Amino acid sequence: MPCSLRVSWTLLAATPVAASLYTQPCPLYGQNYPAPTGLATSKHVEAAAESVLDQLLKAKNGTTSYGPLDTDTTAFSVDFYSLESEGTLFSHHYTPAQLLGQRTVGVEEVDSDTIYRVGSVSKLWTVYLYLIAAGDQSWNEPITKFIPELHELVQGQEPDPTKFFADFPTQHPVVASYETPVYSNTAFQILGYALENITGKLMHELFSQHLVAPLNLTSTSYHPPPTPDTSIVPYNTSISWWFADLLDLTPAGGYFSTANDMRKVGKAILGSTQLDPAVTRRWMKPHSFLSNRDAAAGAPWEIYRAPGEPTITMMTKAGDLGMYSSYVVLVPELKVGLTVLSAGGSASDNTRILGDILVDAFVPAVRAAAADEAAEVYAGTFSADAAGSSITLVSEGDEAGLSLEQWSFGGQDVLALLGRLKGANITARMYYSGLEAETPNGTVSSWRAVYQAVARAVGPGPLSPICDSWFTVDGLTYGGVGLDEFLVTTVDGKAISIEPRVLGVPMSRAD
Repeated sequence: MPCSLRVSWTLLAATPVAASLYTQPCPLYGQNYPAPTGLATSKHVEAAAESVLDQLLKAKNGTTSYGPLDTDTTAFSVDFYSLESEGTLFSHHYTPAQLLGQRTVGVEEVDSDTIYRVGSVSKLWTVYLYLIAAGDQSWNEPITKFIPELHELVQGQEPDPTKFFADFPTQHPVVASYETPVYSNTAFQILGYALENITGKLMHELFSQHLVAPLNLTSTSYHPPPTPDTSIVPYNTSISWWFADLLDLTPAGGYFSTANDMRKVGKAILGSTQLDPAVTRRWMKPHSFLSNRDAAAGAPWEIYRAPGEPTITMMTKAGDLGMYSSYVVLVPELKVGLTVLSAGGSASDNTRILGDILVDAFVPAVRAAAADEAAEVYAGTFSADAAGSSITLVSEGDEAGLSLEQWSFGGQDVLALLGRLKGANITARMYYSGLEAETPNGTVSSWRAVYQAVARAVGPGPLSPICDSWFTVDGLTYGGVGLDEFLVTTVDGKAISIEPRVLGVPMSRAD
């Protein structure tokens, strides 16, 4: 409902302004733009693909800026995709002649359907499988609730000595629970036991029921495939570890898959096609910091900041087993992912170098594409002549969100009024909240504005916040509506109106 501007500013004068005062824009953590949808035709993605291919071709005759890439003894497959793309946005496969000359079984040339061992990426799929089959309500329950053998150990009883837990009484804890993150294979073996007890089904049955069948994973398996004919096998099945069945440790590192199938799983996670979106969001968050200040640990995510993007997170999982290595990277804010698979003498080193090459090329490209789409869809001037009101939105490619360049209501400059109350020149940027609704009039998306002074010296102390915009969100309300909330309606990929909810006056596109 429209409100009196005089009443609004009287309220403002009596309440601290929800403003973050910094020398640089202080974006909210997270998406900030809608995820781009036109990546298949994006000039930025095309340029990134050319850059990656050029680096890979040059690596055959030398090195990369990330280190030497072994192109003599190690085969690899890389794949980059988006949630919106039908297939892959970029893929490349390489099979060295030297490796082929020494192979005894398997494919002669790797492609998107070549089977690799994925190592500890299995841990990621095991947790995903747990969330699909059991949900996350039991995630923080004591593990002894689901595994009687562990409960017996806690009670001082003798477990069955033929079982996995027989040696547990002689083992000391590594650290106290919740003290520090420690990598563990055993934990995922135990998680597999728990899931079997919760569901009453064996892990390989759950794997087929909830992953292989619904996602049509035609070349993915829990156990070693019946034949290595469609796999890449360095040297032979024994030296490479292709033939090794990890038995009960399979949930920690034993799965087999291909670039095509791993893309299907990545897109299912990004699109929450098998989980409630709220469950996906909870899952794709850190559980603990690491000694690397730019990294965190999840379940079982290995989490990093995107290059040059402090508000964008890369959810990753690496895996090594025998002569195989793999890497999965998902960027939920941008709805893109990539897969790296390697097999050979330098599989682990190659996988990390290839991952760095793809991330450094494609993530900034997708971010630039998102900015371009935001400019095309949302930028412009919107007005309501009867109310003497208008808003101008500008997209600045180097900065996240949209700049609220001009905002007037009833003929008055809203940003200037905010500035006078604060005693400083105020700027405003709008950030996409991720909330949308389909209505008869179009798609309505929610955006939040961050108001901050143009300049302010940041204190030198460790508790002086560099960026605390999250404190201010919905901090000032009138009639239960935040001063920072804006609703934007789009039709056929173009914003047709914007409404500052606190004023209740929709403004239609004027340009």
